[in-house]
Amino acid sequence: MNFEIISKLQIKNDVVVTVKGADDSLSIGTAARDENGMKFTIKSIGLVRHKNPNDIFKTTELLLAGGDARSASAVGKVLTV
Repeated sequence: MNFEIISKLQIKNDVVVTVKGADDSLSIGTAARDENGMKFTIKSIGLVRHKNPNDIFKTTELLLAGGDARSASAVGKVLTV
């Protein structure tokens, strides 16, 4: 499954990305890669709070380890899980 990355944030040696959507394929420990071939492991998952509960699955926050996680700007625009 492909997820569009809409924002990136560096946190120490990891990167937090916000992706559009949510899916059962997103789980802690799952391998992921971007379109540049960088490989990551999902360390944590968070859902953004919205005023309308139906909007909760519009975006998902993922804490990624691995790849070139030393630089959020190196992470691509699409994450494949």
